[in-house]
Amino acid sequence: MPRPLNRPKQDFELQPSEQWWSDHYDELLQRGYRLRERYNRNVMDAWLVRDEIDNDEAQLRGLIDIPDDDSAAFVGMDAVQTTKNNRLVWIKLFRLKDPVDSIEKLVLKDVRELFINSLIARQPDPFEHCMPLTDVFLAHDKPLAELTATSPSSSYVCIVSPWAVLVDRHPWRIAAEALPFVQQLLEGLVYLHRINVAHRDIHPRNIVMGSAEIFPNGVDPTRNIRLRNILLDTAPYLDRIEVKAEYCYIDFGWSTYFSDGNHVVEWEAGVLRLPEVFGMDNPPREAKPTRTPYDAFAGDVWQLGTTFKFFFGNSIPSLRPLFSAMTQCDPSKRPTAEQCLTDFHARTDRLPRWQLLLPVRDASYIARQPDSGWRLRVACFIIHWSEYFRLLRKALRLGLPKRETSQ
Repeated sequence: MPRPLNRPKQDFELQPSEQWWSDHYDELLQRGYRLRERYNRNVMDAWLVRDEIDNDEAQLRGLIDIPDDDSAAFVGMDAVQTTKNNRLVWIKLFRLKDPVDSIEKLVLKDVRELFINSLIARQPDPFEHCMPLTDVFLAHDKPLAELTATSPSSSYVCIVSPWAVLVDRHPWRIAAEALPFVQQLLEGLVYLHRINVAHRDIHPRNIVMGSAEIFPNGVDPTRNIRLRNILLDTAPYLDRIEVKAEYCYIDFGWSTYFSDGNHVVEWEAGVLRLPEVFGMDNPPREAKPTRTPYDAFAGDVWQLGTTFKFFFGNSIPSLRPLFSAMTQCDPSKRPTAEQCLTDFHARTDRLPRWQLLLPVRDASYIARQPDSGWRLRVACFIIHWSEYFRLLRKALRLGLPKRETSQ
């Protein structure tokens, strides 16, 4: 049963970051992408203005699902693709510096993500772990109803990719589950560096997991976006010791292609601030971008190693030396991506059974939020360990899956 609203329903009106999606609901629908009903103006008005929909129905239909992060909707939005059996997709939005009137006139270098994806070969490659694009199209600056013959050309480009979930959406419990994650991301970084591309913004929210195998009945996008539901979701899922999880890098907006062997760039921005750029091990989050040059490949290694530490800390003993090497403050002391992958296999290909059964640190974001409250932390602790012992019993009963080894 839906819970009563705890505040006036006017508080659930669209936020500024959501307005574009509501304005372009009809245009996207004509293209074959249906957004949530929250962005259907007629439906929202039926609830907020005309009282034709009661609060219980509004909750069931997702009309109150405000993004936790107001900036999230500025970046992109989930939708179902009506022309592909209503499969779930993600639409990422870019505003063009100069409007164009056709997709053919779009210069790839104007949208860095498109340019980088054009370099990623889509022929089979076991090391390629990057999210593919399924569609690219232009969108107008104004809603369809306001367009005229003299309206400007399209000012936005929309990039569509298959829906995937944030990797913390399904926490790891034992080392046997976590090792394929580390392996696939190391392979993906080796692949990017082989084609002379530096990601430059590797962090936990730029890594996703394909959901089709893990969540065979599908996932609700609002429950992937709203962190409060991570631990409350009761949707059936499979364990990673039963099915293989696929991990991908996303968001190449800061990525750089190098035409030669010189990988030095100037720092522009990014979530994980590099020690060689700011001159300290843990630069403050409010630190402003600086034009300090740095080796982008070494920076990628540090960011990925920091991400591994974020998820697993010291809970995988066999990989502690590798994570430490990847996060050396001195970039000249860090191994290359190739060396990291070689070291990974040397440390893990023949791990004893007891090490594969070790618990790993809970990867749920909300458990590490400073304002999450003691009750939620206790709940996270109980859920984590109850799930660990459940999975341990299953692993012992079925036998651990074979380790993924070198290709």
